[in-house]
Amino acid sequence: MEKIRQAAAHTKVVVKMPTKWIGMYSDFITKNAGAVGQVEGALRSITYLVPGGLKMSDISTEGLNSGVQLLSLYHDNLLSKALAHSLRSTPRHQSPHNRYTRFYCQKSSTYRRTATTLQVIQYTELLLEMMSKKDGEKSRWRVVVLLEAMKAVCRLILMRLTNSRPLLTPPLPEREVVVEEKETPEEESIASPPSERSDGSEQWTMPRTSLTLPPLPNPDDISSYLLSKVLTADDIKPPKALVHQTAGLGELAEVMFIIRPVIYAAAMAYWAQRSDGRGKADWRPWLLGLSIEYGARQLAKKDLENRRPGGARGLTQLEREEMKKRGWSLAWWGMRGAFYENVTRGMILGFAGKLKNKPLLDMIGNFVEDYEFLWDQYYFPTATFTAALTDSDLPPSPLLLPPTHQPTTSTNITSIKRGSQPHITSTTHIANMRSKFKDEHPFEKRKAEAERIRQKYADRIPVICEKVEKSDIATIDKKKYLVPADLTVGQFVYVIRKRIKLSPEKAIFIFVDEVLPPTAALMSSIYEEHKDEDGFLYITYSGENTFGEAV
Repeated sequence: MEKIRQAAAHTKVVVKMPTKWIGMYSDFITKNAGAVGQVEGALRSITYLVPGGLKMSDISTEGLNSGVQLLSLYHDNLLSKALAHSLRSTPRHQSPHNRYTRFYCQKSSTYRRTATTLQVIQYTELLLEMMSKKDGEKSRWRVVVLLEAMKAVCRLILMRLTNSRPLLTPPLPEREVVVEEKETPEEESIASPPSERSDGSEQWTMPRTSLTLPPLPNPDDISSYLLSKVLTADDIKPPKALVHQTAGLGELAEVMFIIRPVIYAAAMAYWAQRSDGRGKADWRPWLLGLSIEYGARQLAKKDLENRRPGGARGLTQLEREEMKKRGWSLAWWGMRGAFYENVTRGMILGFAGKLKNKPLLDMIGNFVEDYEFLWDQYYFPTATFTAALTDSDLPPSPLLLPPTHQPTTSTNITSIKRGSQPHITSTTHIANMRSKFKDEHPFEKRKAEAERIRQKYADRIPVICEKVEKSDIATIDKKKYLVPADLTVGQFVYVIRKRIKLSPEKAIFIFVDEVLPPTAALMSSIYEEHKDEDGFLYITYSGENTFGEAV
């Protein structure tokens, strides 16, 4: 009987060991995310740099690549869970893409499973195509069409779960390494901008006193330091607001974009196998697929112009990035179907031939020829274009720069009754009120800065927002804004309320040239009507208790 108990206890230990090992592995990945990422990158490089072996060992090489991708997907899942746990205890900045996709992954388990299934198919589709080719071309095309249909179904499900919002690439959060912050003493918690840190190699020693002087601050360094600390309006938007819902033409365009690969693959399978056709050199599948994708893009643009204020300028950063990716995907049609067979292939082979028998360049030519084997023999290497593109030069929304001073202004304003029109009584204090931002910065400097902002960001408005001195409302900690032109006054007020953490029962009033602007007015129209001669729009805000008697 004792032996049976010992055997049962031993069995329990053995059964629990795999779970324990998985937990240890998860902890190892979480604590060594940087090193794991380097190993994954090295393994991917191996599969990219040995395409010549694909002609003889295509399945084994692609199997290695698919295995690395699936392992990376598992690691992403582990790190995402660790980051989600970290965010609950210590909120930190996330990219708009990760905020949006993580929101739906946490909200819906169906979304998470469907998105994971879609990623798994994309990572293994070329391997499955290679394996099916051993049974003939007919079997290969069946697998290709089946995989494209499965991906389309997954995308339609994701579109349904997100209430007809455009799909993002990828549909899962991208990897973010969890960095454990070290506690620092209070006196060391504020870091100096890079321009204020002295560099020994740039110090100047005075010849008579032997005293050293630090280098002068670099304006570019100061700007870079401030921009690294900015807070955008996308950071305070709800995740669902980062991508707008589609309807009508926009929804039709998204469905066309999703089913296009299925139609193109089916057309290729049909015309490529016809004995009376030209095979892959037939232009009909290529023209059909390109026309569907181009038509979907034009419908989406038309829907933006009709339904979105400002058209394409009303897109969020996340939507602009996705549209840019899809725009680049149109160029990828030069590597597909009949265009590749009749045009691109000859150009590639001619380019590779010119590099033959030339030092170093010969290696590039051989590399291109090796990859040409993949492009020529298989469908999926050129089926989709998923290169990640960023739009770092376009800030998506208001930038809240750290303030350099506290506002000191005063005003005397008549109160407003519900349902009545606003009536403002200006006084000498209001008429002569001057922004301290103007007092501390020369006119030429302010004007040059505003011109630079408008030239670089044509769809943004430079705004200075300061609090009325005698108001007991909280003082905003950030007061320089770079506001989207299509933002309304009401939305701007919402940003201010969030920044000063104003309770819902308290009122806030925004003034432009001592006038209450309509909440539905666009900031662009307010800017054109009330901008200062230096190019900035000056706004003041106040609480209800600064008002006089009701009218």
